Amino acid sequence: VFYMYQNTDVKANECHSRYLASAWSDQGGEDCAYRYTYLFLSVTIQPMTDILPPSAKAHGTVASLGATPCTQHGHCWSTSPNPNTADDKTELGAVASAPHTFESTLTDLLEDTTYYVRAYATDGSGTQYSAEISFTTTWRDEKALPFATTGQIFFSPIIGDEVYVIDQGYHFYKYNLATRSWTELTSPNYGSDVDSRGRFFRTLAVSPDGTKLACCSEGKWSTYAEPDYRTGGGRRVEIYNIAGNSWSASKQTDFSIDGQWAATR
Repeated sequence: VFYMYQNTDVKANECHSRYLASAWSDQGGEDCAYRYTYLFLSVTIQPMTDILPPSAKAHGTVASLGATPCTQHGHCWSTSPNPNTADDKTELGAVASAPHTFESTLTDLLEDTTYYVRAYATDGSGTQYSAEISFTTTWRDEKALPFATTGQIFFSPIIGDEVYVIDQGYHFYKYNLATRSWTELTSPNYGSDVDSRGRFFRTLAVSPDGTKLACCSEGKWSTYAEPDYRTGGGRRVEIYNIAGNSWSASKQTDFSIDGQWAATR
């Protein structure tokens, strides 16, 4: 008599034995054991690279293929944990063999934002995901910066959340890093006691207590004599009071810079 038994609870790499019921006459030499194995799709993820908004690069590996063809793979990402293919994703197509390494460029990323990323691969049995990794983008807002001509180099100090910038048109701004907003301030070439010709340098220095900024200027020639200056440029120091949003000019015209404030009102 031929005896056949179907086991519906078989797991990979487990050994199963099946014997005849006690009412049957058992032939020990015909007893059998079997091991069932199957192929499964798996994917892993590697560390992120080139993280700089608006893009970053993600890396992954299809480590093994399943019993059915792998029809799609890539990365998915979100600002919430456990991203899936319903979120932003790349689609890199079918995979013919494993292991298969791949790279995705994540686009349209926001500044100073944490993202969660998983690699994925899809075959006839469904979509498999890698472990999750996260990364945070850096801050950069080139579009909001005032235009600067190529070759013009200047120092823009940061005080608290505020960046202070003088552009090539001699406009004076502060940029708030927290709110990502610009405010135009009183320019150094405004006011009766400030360089009315606007001939000043765009590099700003910060006072030790963080309450004032300063830059060198050409000075009012109608009021001040041409000095024997030692700064490598500039004939006076224009001083900006942060709290009052106002500028004043140093009265001392012959000064040197030695790490301390050399000119005062």
